[in-house]
Amino acid sequence: MKKFCIWFFAILLALTAAAGGYAYYNGVRNWSELVAFTQTEWQRITGAAPEATDGPDDEDDGKLPDSIEMDLDSMPQAEIMDMPEEDATNRFNIFAAAEDEEYNPMLLGHWVCNERPTWHRIYTDEYSGNGYYWGKEWDEAEDVSEEDLIDYGNGWFEWKMDGNDVLELATTDMSEARVPFIYTIKKLSDKDLVYIEQRSTEKRTFTRQ
Repeated sequence: MKKFCIWFFAILLALTAAAGGYAYYNGVRNWSELVAFTQTEWQRITGAAPEATDGPDDEDDGKLPDSIEMDLDSMPQAEIMDMPEEDATNRFNIFAAAEDEEYNPMLLGHWVCNERPTWHRIYTDEYSGNGYYWGKEWDEAEDVSEEDLIDYGNGWFEWKMDGNDVLELATTDMSEARVPFIYTIKKLSDKDLVYIEQRSTEKRTFTRQ
């Protein structure tokens, strides 16, 4: 019985380590991303449809259309990853009517985080589809540079604005899923960018590179 328990816990530990390594390889870096990633992988493996969330408008759930009338063969198109179950509100309905909104051109460019100077973010005006544009980020503390990023893979994100809110859909190399984030901009100038991430309420300040 003792040997059985030892083997059982050893196998369980190995499976846990393998699952953690797979999640890290797919761009998961914190608990909220892990929850969302686990949901999407479970739905992909089991073939289960994502659970619908109650929103203010049943006809407009804030998701991207399945297809767009553009030649985007060179760019990956994917559905938005569902939010974790504990978030009962559809936080992205505010973007349903924002597809034709103009973005603030001061957001474009290369920004470096003041709290973590190894973290870089670039917002571009390269159109990705459905009112979104491409951006990319990397952290040199993880031995990653801009040249290491695979085009439209891990480290890239799609973004668009609605007033002072920026919706970003982070990409991954191994999955067509998108991990959503909303940032509320508190300050934006030629030199400075300050925003708060709505899910974690974390404040970040950036300086233009």
